[in-house]
Amino acid sequence: MQFAEPGFSIVPMETSRTAQVAPASRGPALVSEIILCGLPVMMAVALTLRPDTLSDLGFQLKLGQLMAESGTPYLQEQFAVSHLGEPIVPSAWLAELFYHIVNQAGGWLALRALDIVVWLSALLVAALPAWKRGERPMAVTMALAIGFAVALPTANIRPQNFAALAFSVMLLLLQEVRTGRRSVLLGAPLFVLWQNLHPSITLAAAVTGTVAVLYRATGRDPWPSAALCLIAIASTFATPAGYSIVEVAAYNTKASLLAGATEWLPLWHPINRPFLLATLLSVSVVAIIAVKYRPPLVEVVPALVTFVFTLLAARFILFYAIAIIPVLARLPVGQSSTFRHPRLGFICAAPLAIVLMVAPPRLVEMLPALPQLAPGSVIYADPIYGGELIQRGFKVAQDGRFYLYDEAELNRFQRTGTDPATLAETNAAYKPSAYVLMRLRSPALVRALEVNPHWREDYSDRTKVVFTRRNTGQ
Repeated sequence: MQFAEPGFSIVPMETSRTAQVAPASRGPALVSEIILCGLPVMMAVALTLRPDTLSDLGFQLKLGQLMAESGTPYLQEQFAVSHLGEPIVPSAWLAELFYHIVNQAGGWLALRALDIVVWLSALLVAALPAWKRGERPMAVTMALAIGFAVALPTANIRPQNFAALAFSVMLLLLQEVRTGRRSVLLGAPLFVLWQNLHPSITLAAAVTGTVAVLYRATGRDPWPSAALCLIAIASTFATPAGYSIVEVAAYNTKASLLAGATEWLPLWHPINRPFLLATLLSVSVVAIIAVKYRPPLVEVVPALVTFVFTLLAARFILFYAIAIIPVLARLPVGQSSTFRHPRLGFICAAPLAIVLMVAPPRLVEMLPALPQLAPGSVIYADPIYGGELIQRGFKVAQDGRFYLYDEAELNRFQRTGTDPATLAETNAAYKPSAYVLMRLRSPALVRALEVNPHWREDYSDRTKVVFTRRNTGQ
């Protein structure tokens, strides 16, 4: 398959995109541009309606607070009872510190506004090249809408969103690889910042390396993209964690699978099948566009590489949704137009700002109040509740930082679904004052607690149950 070089017109059209649009067509073109400029407002509204939780954000805010108080990213564990005092490998430390600073300055409203701006910017930046080269406004609108729809189910406040924005900026640099030096110079600080915000720079290395290999195979200059690949690899170690971040990342994948984290499961796993249909449909459209219109490699490669990553682990679907936008923007829908109203963007930015400032945040507390437990009490909980418990001042047996726990602990948690004997094991290992469990994930442990005279059921609903000690004798 032959692909066009970056910067060349590749879509055959009867009317050149640089030609003056007839006055009669300006009306529909203006309507298309209004829809395109209004789309971010609609997307922001949709994001404000999402429920946010402290599942992971709870411990991330606490870690950011500890870093701000100590003045260093090098911390000792203070929340997981079986690892107290152990050194913590700084992972996503810069995002955690930033979250704490924003939360201190403006509370939950500011934190949510920041996340929405970062999340939306990742999508909008990916569409900039298409807008600049004069793609149809309706095509750009559809590309953004599809990318948004694919990624929306995964939207929550998390450091990965900073990485998504950095990935989108990297796509801009790939559009400029023919300029060579400028892309490389800008890539170095971008990749270092990316890795310190969220340790997922491996994706950048995979994309830029694949572009370099294909450029070499097709007789084009591979060195700018190859240099970006080498910078991405070197940036892996440009964090306070140094080489240990590699070991943590490798173990985190294994630990997440042992703990049953759904985002690390492949896309064909039954629990991720709702994402599979949208991904397969969108990648089919991308493939058709690639064959028919032959977009440049720097557009096709990111879409295909992120598709493979997403198939293997559903957590990469946000990067995939961003990568398909430049390709989908080449769809021949709507009217061609050079009729541009830059003021429209500023006009639509006003309601977007209003939405972010006044819409009430939807922070959902997943747990009931636990007033009978003193701060600092140890609670054995499903990892999904760990962040909220840490935010409330409790110590936990486990939380969402799966890389922190050894295989014995993770296997013990897995057996809470089938082996009632895990009650004696968890009592001996953690000496918890309470249990907070998901019914579907730990049914055997729940049944063991229900019949044990030393434990009392304090709260129960369809998804979770809370047990506390009846006395201090056990």
